[in-house]
Amino acid sequence: EARKKISKAGKGRKHSEDWKNKASERMTGENNPFYGKKHDEPSLEIIKEKRSHQVFPRKDTKGEKILQKLCKNAGIQFLTHKNFNLGFQGHQVDLFIKPNICIESYGDYWHGNPNDYKRQGRIHAGFKPEHPLPSPKNKKMTAKDKWKLDKKVTRALESQDNIVIRFWQSELEENPEKCIQKIIKIIKESKPTAL
Repeated sequence: EARKKISKAGKGRKHSEDWKNKASERMTGENNPFYGKKHDEPSLEIIKEKRSHQVFPRKDTKGEKILQKLCKNAGIQFLTHKNFNLGFQGHQVDLFIKPNICIESYGDYWHGNPNDYKRQGRIHAGFKPEHPLPSPKNKKMTAKDKWKLDKKVTRALESQDNIVIRFWQSELEENPEKCIQKIIKIIKESKPTAL
């Protein structure tokens, strides 16, 4: 009830430009209570751990949704966005099937699919190694750089005794039955046989 009242009271209110400027001045430079301070190493570790549980991107991609639907329809239990510490970075796998199967859905555009692929009813040419790709923090990244990074992530996951399956989004869209059969086959092969 209290939250609702506070929310209702704040709706429609707008701060004046003068108030915004004063508030901004109160928190900049030497006026900021954290001015000149740095987090110590234990605090940085706590912050890093808390952030590692956030899901990025916040919404599932189309490929992830297809994977989830395929697995649900096949009666396969899974976790989404399971975190792994790979040493050089944290990583969230799209789907994780216990005890050790990691399934990744790669966006054809974002991961630089080298094969021709279909998107929105049109055929797109595969990416050449030197083709620039969008990347975080405006770093210049080519398709070849992205492929190297993706392989490095895969090797790091495998070094932790995981089985890694990667699908292009176009594969999941165009041939979902083949994709789910591959997942089922790997699940069966990974189960220990009774003696």
